[in-house]
Amino acid sequence: MILVATAALSVAGCTSSSPAATPTATSTPVPSVTTVAPSPTAQLPTTATVTISGFAFNPGETTIARGGTVTWTNNDDTTHTVTFADNTGSGQLQKGGNFSKTFDATGTFDYHCSIHPSMTGKVIVA
Repeated sequence: MILVATAALSVAGCTSSSPAATPTATSTPVPSVTTVAPSPTAQLPTTATVTISGFAFNPGETTIARGGTVTWTNNDDTTHTVTFADNTGSGQLQKGGNFSKTFDATGTFDYHCSIHPSMTGKVIVA
């Protein structure tokens, strides 16, 4: 009997009416990682040259970084212009004539020769 009573007391001591303590998990902070993609403008040129030859702008599409400058050179025997949508541009360029424009805003800037409207080009500023 004593043995049964002792066993009952032992079991009673293991079962308590208070809730069992739950171990708390400790979290180790994960360091934040910031990935920085290279700027696309870091790889773009700040200057470009377009030649006017054979009644065409070569290249027909030029991409530069914002703040960059494009220079057009007329290599044709014929007079040409570099004229933008707002009617600004080079005026008449004789053979060997140059015109430069700096682009301070991003966007796509279409241009043409006002003397030969089939001659078109585009400057993309990123």
